[in-house]
Amino acid sequence: MIILYAIGERLERSVGAIRMFVVYMVSLLGGSLCSYEMMLLTGDYAVSAGASGAVYGIIGGFLWLLLLHRGHLEGISARRLVFSILLMVYFGFSSSGIDNWAHIGGLVSGFLMTAILYHRKCQKY
Repeated sequence: MIILYAIGERLERSVGAIRMFVVYMVSLLGGSLCSYEMMLLTGDYAVSAGASGAVYGIIGGFLWLLLLHRGHLEGISARRLVFSILLMVYFGFSSSGIDNWAHIGGLVSGFLMTAILYHRKCQKY
């Protein structure tokens, strides 16, 4: 929830409340579908609940903004965010009972949805 607040607030300021909501919901759906697909492929059926895939989607969306803004935005660098993402994914895979595919699906969905919805205004010099 701290990550949702910290990164989500920055994403909302950049893209607006409605686009932020769309990114969140698409990431929630993308994470759930990725998790479901992996359950079908592996045969490892488990109950999965929560909004962590959507939170990863918010992180993925902010990563898109960082890349679009040459690696720095609102005091956060792309290098730091990528390092944090790698740590979160590593700890997810090294722990039991974590729906890693929901996290990865949410991250990718949020990244792609933000890429579709957000276009930086061109500056004329």
